[in-house]
This record gives sequence, C-alpha cells and structure tokens, in this order.
Amino acid sequence: MKYFITILAINICLISFGQNVELDSTVYEVQPTNLKDSLELDDIMMITKSSEVGIEFRWAPTNVKTWYMAIEHGYTLERMVGKSKEYELVGKIFPWSKDKWKPFVNDDNKYMAVAAMSIYGEKEASGFVQAGNDAQNRHAFTLLAADLNKQAAEASGLYYAINDKTDESFGMYRIYTFDPITFESSDTAEVIGAYLGNQEILPPQLSIIEQDGALELEWYGGGRLRYNEKLTAYHIERSSDGINFTKLLEEPFINAETALQLDNEYTSYIDSVENGVKYYYRVLGIDAFADVTEESNVVSGTAKNKTAPSVATGLEAKEIESQKINLTWDWQQNDELGLLTGFNIYRSHTGDGQYEKINKELLTISTRTYLDESPNINRLNYYYIESVGEYGNVSASAYTLGHIVDLIAPQAPANLSGEIDTNGMVLITWDAPEDKDVLGYEVFFSNSEDYEYVKKATQIIENEFFVDSVTLKTLTKDIYYKVVAVDYNFNRSDFSQTVIVKRPDIIPPAPSVFTNYKVTEDGIAFTWAASTSDDVRSIELHRREAGGKWEVISDFDPMLNQYLDSKVKEGVVYEYNLITSDESNNISVPEKTLLLEGLKSFYLSEIKKLNIDKKGEFVELSWEFKDIENHTFVIYKEASDGALLTHKVLEGKNQLSVPYQKGKKYTFAVKARAKDGRESPLSEPIRLK
Repeated sequence: MKYFITILAINICLISFGQNVELDSTVYEVQPTNLKDSLELDDIMMITKSSEVGIEFRWAPTNVKTWYMAIEHGYTLERMVGKSKEYELVGKIFPWSKDKWKPFVNDDNKYMAVAAMSIYGEKEASGFVQAGNDAQNRHAFTLLAADLNKQAAEASGLYYAINDKTDESFGMYRIYTFDPITFESSDTAEVIGAYLGNQEILPPQLSIIEQDGALELEWYGGGRLRYNEKLTAYHIERSSDGINFTKLLEEPFINAETALQLDNEYTSYIDSVENGVKYYYRVLGIDAFADVTEESNVVSGTAKNKTAPSVATGLEAKEIESQKINLTWDWQQNDELGLLTGFNIYRSHTGDGQYEKINKELLTISTRTYLDESPNINRLNYYYIESVGEYGNVSASAYTLGHIVDLIAPQAPANLSGEIDTNGMVLITWDAPEDKDVLGYEVFFSNSEDYEYVKKATQIIENEFFVDSVTLKTLTKDIYYKVVAVDYNFNRSDFSQTVIVKRPDIIPPAPSVFTNYKVTEDGIAFTWAASTSDDVRSIELHRREAGGKWEVISDFDPMLNQYLDSKVKEGVVYEYNLITSDESNNISVPEKTLLLEGLKSFYLSEIKKLNIDKKGEFVELSWEFKDIENHTFVIYKEASDGALLTHKVLEGKNQLSVPYQKGKKYTFAVKARAKDGRESPLSEPIRLK
C-alpha cells in the first residue's frame, strides 16, 4: 500500500509529548496540499484484510485538509449488506485523546510517539508557507507511523477491526469524514470486505548482483494474493555465515514512489561491502497493516574488483608478403587496475564501424604479436586490442589502420541518368562498377560541356545516387555531370560519360507590348510589338469592360502587328492586355494594360424604321430605336404649306396616336434626342396613304 507513504526519507526522533496545541484549520485552506491535483487521488483511500482477528480496515487521507477534518470530526465507517442498498453504521472512529496516548509514548514505541506528536505537537508559529509545510510534514509522519505500527494506526484513527468471522461479515464498506458545522464532506472510499480466513502474506523473491565494492539486492513482489496489494516497507538482514542474520538498517527500508517512478514492481538496495568477502541476505516485507512476512529466500554474493586491466599501447599493423597483416603492441601491468587474463583482436572495415573478434581463442598474457592471415584485400582494415580482466572486464586500445598496397584504379561508373524538378532539385543515378573495392564516388559538374568540371563540395558518396540543388533563374538551360569511382586506397577511376540535365524553364518570355493606338468611329485600333523570346508559343489579346471579366478576342491574329476592334460600344471604357506564353507554359503579362473608351459620334443614329397606319378613328405612328427609355423623340408634322413643324415631344416612347379627319393629309418625321444633347438626323418623312 505504497500510497500511504508520501515522503522519501524521514529521520524519526522522539519529542516530548503533552504540549497544549490549538488546532487551526484555516491555515490549510490558505496552503492546501497539491497531492490530489497532481496524482488525481480521492480524499480517502481504504483497503481491507482478512486475518485471525476478523476483518481489518486501513485507510489514509490523501491530503492535509481531509486529515485535519477527520482529527476534529472523526471517520464514519458504514456497511451495506445484501441488496438493501442502504448503509448501516459500523463505527465512528476518532484519533485517541492525549490522555489515552500517554502510557504508550516512550522510547520503546517510537512510532506511537511520532504519530502523537504529529497530531498534538506544537505547530509551526511562523507564516502561512511554513505552517503549510509543517502541516504536510505532520500528515506524512502520521501515515508513515500508521504503515509501520498497527497500534499507531489505531491510535491515529486510521485502523479498525471487526471481530466477525461469519458470512454476515460480507458487505460493501465505505468511509468518509463530515463537518456538521460547515456541512463539508470528503470523498467516500468504498471497498468490499469479507472474512476469508487468515490471508497469507507472501515474502518477496530476492536476487543479488555482484558489483565492485558493493552487492545489489533486488526483489520482486510479495504482499497479499487477494487484490494484489503490495508491501510497504522491508527489513533487510545480512549474515556472514548464512545462519546468524542481523538487520542492516535500524528502520525499515522504504522504496517510495515518486512522479518519476510510479508503481515499480522491483525494489533494489545496494550494500557497500569489502571485495572478496561472501555475504548472505534475506528480506522480510511489511504490509500496510504493519504485519511482517516470513523471510524471503536467502541469496549470497561476493563483491569483486571489476576494474579493467591496463590498456594495450603502441599498436602497429604492417603488411607482409602474401597480403597478410602483422600486428604488434605493448602492455604493462598497473597494480592499481585489474589483473590481465589475455587479449582479443578486433577488426573492422571502418574506423568507427562494427568490429568483429578475429582470434578464436583468448591470446595469452605474454602475447605481443598477431598475424592476420585473411585481411580484406578490397577494403580497409582497422584493428584494436582488447585487454581482458579476470572477471570479464575489458579495456580497448586505440585503433590503427592496416594498409594493403593497391595501385589499380576501379572502372568508371556507367549508365548515368539525371532528373530535375521545378524546385531545382537534381537526382543523378549510375551503375556501380564491377570492382569489389569501391569505397564511394565523387561527383563533378559544369554549366557547359566546354568548361572545366568542378567537384561538388561533399564527402565521398557511398550510394549510387547524388542529390544536388541548382538555381533555375538562369538563361543557361543545361547542366553537365560526371562521376568518378574511388576505391579504399583512394585510387580514382576515369570520368564517367557525361549526363546532361535540362533545367526546367521557369523564366517567362519577354512580354508583348502595345506600341500605338487610335480610337475612331469604326472602333479601337492598335499596334503592338511581339515578344522577342525564341520559345514563344502563343500571344493572346484579352479584353474586358472596365470592372468586368476578361475575355479572349478570338479573331486576333498574333502573326500581324495591328488589330481593329470593331465590336466596341460608344462611350464604354475597355481594357486590353497581351498575354504571352512559352513552350513551358510560362506566362508574361505587361505591367500596364491599355485603357480606352469607345468613341461617341456627334450625331445619334438616324431613325429609319417608321410605320404609319389608320386604325379606326386614329392614325397610329411608331418607330424603332435603341434604348428608347433614355431618349426623347421630337415628332414633326407636315403643315398645309408643306413645311414640317414640331407637332409633339415624347419622353421614352416610340408611338403616337392622332385623331383621323377625312380629307386631311398625314405626313410625319421623327428625330431622337439624347440626354447629353446629341440629336439624330431627321428621319425621312412618312405619309399615310
């Protein structure tokens, strides 16, 4: 029940008992504990145990405020039996009064003294922070004493036993504390309790690890089988003969949990001892009810001097005939270090790579030379010497290079290919030569096949590909690459064949621009200068009414250098643009568009379609004209002397009715007038037949 222990280490001392202390809960409301917020615990946690007593209960307030409330108002333990779903009172549990504590507080019962002093001792008299810390310490001391001493738990109001060994003991039990003045209540802890006989407490399973100057004890498990509840503390005992054991520590050893180590199933303890002496150990566990287990299994061990021996020095590797490498080294004993039992030889193809042991048997301590009869003649050979101590502890020398002379260069890489994307990332690939001693490759480039090739500033490339980054904002269309193979003796091959990588075209063509324009009654005419770029694919003329959407003028011929837009409206402002695109779909647009207004003529267009008919008692005159609603129409009628005189003016209408008189002549003409004062020519007269 490790959550009852809330501190890592406690120095327990006996303090005089019986001082008069006034309890003040307001301090703890100002300085509340952060335990619940950080670990998300309920205010009270409770467990139960079946034993020869009957049913035992242990609980713990997880924060200072709940603990303090229970000191004043006690805990209420209730039970729900069967399906009634109603709880009945089992007991009201308070900490003992000071008078009841006194007979039990002495040097022989220090945990009782600790618990009593935590509850009734004089409180910290300084500020809020000190008082809050003092309260948290008292709370922790109380829980610790209750974990390690059953009488201290009972006296602190944290233990209760029901001497009922019948089936009637089974039920759901709950516990809480309640302040009848403020009506404040803690969280309620619930647990199922029943008498199941004497519940066995299993001892931990102990193992030992031998170290240099120390023995590390490690144990697993222990505790009660039911609910898988664990042990709280341990007595660690040691013996030099395996028979007579004594405790290593005056107080039980506590493996406290922290925010960095929660619910660790393994517990360990390191005992510093003299090397070469054998010791025996056993461990007894203590559960949250302060009951002690049987002894664990006994383990034994001897601390050993595991210091590595001296390092081999002066390692040299030289090639001899038949492509073999001979190794030589020095070694001297250092009495302050471990004893030497022999040497091992390790080899790798790279200085910082994976080494493998090449000697089959451990070399003797007098050996100072070794012949490697099968070095890799196509790769480099790095070596180091491992000095091995009596307990397997080792020390490694510096590595050295064994060089086999090779003057033959590898073949050049073949089948180069290259790709480039629109971000300027280039991928060059090639096939490796058949030589087995190729260390890697070097890549060279040039912006012209006639220029000198420059090595890319990289280390030797181990793979058969290379990724490069180039600029695309250049008029140089191609970039050229060659590759050289390098072997482990740094012999270089001839250049490979050249691979040409074409840069993607991201530079727009030179724009086409307007050079002149003219607005006439026939429309808007303009000339332009076509783009001078040699990769132009198309030139389009775009037009829109001011503020409208662009449209492509379909009858525009980019092969010419002039165009008349005859489909313009009088007085309408038009915007023109020339869009030039190249073969790579790059587009250029002039910085400025051409903004022109369709020409307004001095006269309105003549009214040409007049109609006159006799309908019953009236003569009906009508005509056609664009935008009738926004024009005024002046109707002229022929007088008796043949002159055309103004007969009537109509606003936004295109028809007139006049009474018919037999024998009279009816001849009319119409003129249109715009709001800006412009007029159309007078129409041809029309006569009623």
